[in-house]
Amino acid sequence: MPAGDPSGSEEEQEASGADLGDILETIAGDVHNRMSEGDVEDAFIDRGFFDALGFEQHGGDIQKERRLEDGTRPDITTLRDSSAVVAVYEFKSPTESLNDHTSQLEGYVSTLKAEYGVLTNGRSIRLYERDGEGMERVVDFGMGDASGVDYLDTVADALDKGEWSLGSTAHVEEYREWIATNQLGLESEIAQTFFFDTFRFDRQGSFGELAEATMALLAELRDEQDQSFVRGAFKFWRQSYADIPSKKNVPRAWYPYVVPDGENEIQDNISQDLLADFMFSLETGFALLSRLSCQGL
Repeated sequence: MPAGDPSGSEEEQEASGADLGDILETIAGDVHNRMSEGDVEDAFIDRGFFDALGFEQHGGDIQKERRLEDGTRPDITTLRDSSAVVAVYEFKSPTESLNDHTSQLEGYVSTLKAEYGVLTNGRSIRLYERDGEGMERVVDFGMGDASGVDYLDTVADALDKGEWSLGSTAHVEEYREWIATNQLGLESEIAQTFFFDTFRFDRQGSFGELAEATMALLAELRDEQDQSFVRGAFKFWRQSYADIPSKKNVPRAWYPYVVPDGENEIQDNISQDLLADFMFSLETGFALLSRLSCQGL
């Protein structure tokens, strides 16, 4: 598994399992036969199921995938801060049998290299763990009696986001070892969709964070007395290769990066120096992503 798996105390894991049990029972109490699979999905979101597992941001660590050309789509994927997929969730209407949808979930879990798959109709819930190109069922229980399930801590521990940090050498090394045998191939449409959704330009997303961190690193290195190479290389790029747009052609999505802190995010307040730093960071990010897309994640 990738770095960042939960490693809290036994008491913390028990509390998490108990909280999850209460949420699942509440959802089961809300469910009725006229609900659609979308209604079941909304119930999990509204009742705080993903919040309890440490996921915070829809469109960030909680992704609702775009519909694919064949009409299918994974309903929800949850991500670690490393962008590795913790679990793929498939929601069905309360009257549907879960047995009819196992193969669909297995395909998503295998393609996205997810650690787990979850299948539920709001009344029953199944947890699967990826095993090579397939998956094995871990637990299967009725949600109405979830608080009495002995292995609910196992479910909470498996689906929890956990903590992951680029500042931890152990986390980075563990993740590198994991990714060496769990690369996401980009041959299928679902993998391509996931890749571009993960790295779309968004300040709260992975790519936006990369651009912002690169800008901060560039500014820090230029201030160092012994970093004349960085200053010279950036100066040469700006004079020879940079294609910096005029203020009127700067997309509004860039304003948070190119307007100094404390100033209104309006066109007149755009800093040409910050714009140059941002363009350099953006090109650096594109170069890194091109390597990723050629080699697989």
